[in-house]
Amino acid sequence: MVKIDFRRKEMTTVVRKDDGSEDTITRHFSGLRRATIIENDDGSVELSAPTLGLTLEPGFSSFLSRGRPHLGLDLEWFYWRRFGLSSGAGIGSRVEDRNDKSLSFGAYPLAINYNAPLKWTPNTNLFIGIDDQMNPTGGLSVKW
Repeated sequence: MVKIDFRRKEMTTVVRKDDGSEDTITRHFSGLRRATIIENDDGSVELSAPTLGLTLEPGFSSFLSRGRPHLGLDLEWFYWRRFGLSSGAGIGSRVEDRNDKSLSFGAYPLAINYNAPLKWTPNTNLFIGIDDQMNPTGGLSVKW
């Protein structure tokens, strides 16, 4: 039996020996994004879990850009273990003028994100980057 728990970032393998007893082997992986399980002819199990690569992971984001809160969408397109590169865009209110009810647009063309090791939500990234006017931005992204 093979069990992969993406939340805990671990793979557990239970192997039955010839004498009827069982061995349990647990391996932990930092920044596990995807995995491929290969069962060999001799019954052994291999796990291929790349820690570097290209990806297309969309998500919802909440971020500050030019001192204004924004809600938006983002796309992570490269990862290395728990770190990644992403881009996104969103809309927010114009907080400097309370009479102005229009929305402002904010975009961050490049951000470095970190996949926080939280048990309650393993798909949450914290990020910092630059926005479309080269100002610093930062926020939270939840991948789906």
